[in-house]
Amino acid sequence: MVKKQKILSDDQLSELQDLYARLKNTKYCRFFNQWDNLYDVSRTQLWPAFKDHEVLNYLCEHFGMTYENSYFLSYTRGSFTATHVDTDKANLTLITLIDKTDDLIGGDVIVIKPLPKRELRGEFRGKEGTRARVGKLIVPEVWPQEVGESLIYDGGTTHGVTRVKKGERIVLVTWLKEKV
Repeated sequence: MVKKQKILSDDQLSELQDLYARLKNTKYCRFFNQWDNLYDVSRTQLWPAFKDHEVLNYLCEHFGMTYENSYFLSYTRGSFTATHVDTDKANLTLITLIDKTDDLIGGDVIVIKPLPKRELRGEFRGKEGTRARVGKLIVPEVWPQEVGESLIYDGGTTHGVTRVKKGERIVLVTWLKEKV
């Protein structure tokens, strides 16, 4: 399941933009050449200091889930995220585009989907065994976002971010878990 929607109001988005601006040059923000699947990004951690922020509480209420973690990521030239899943971290992942520069090239979320069963209409050429890929995660889909839009997907979704070629993209990553 992957969907895109505008969840936050303009005021809530502005509140997050202000929070990022206040925190980006503080102890909460660090640049990483690599942090797990993140490459050449600045990560501004919100948990635990800001776990009770009203926008994060709103997201929990909106989805009827509990808060697990959240942070801002700033992607600039060369930044990307390798494809991965969040299964061990979250039941639901939200990627909200907080801001981007007008010259942004790249930095799109990609989701890897399974190859669907389909009618074969032509000849087959390939190595032995490559024909039986139905159901395998091999189909990349690009999910472009506008500022204020959130991508929502379950923790088992294989996803990543394409390399930024130019500009900057700032997102809020939020992980939610089922209530116990």
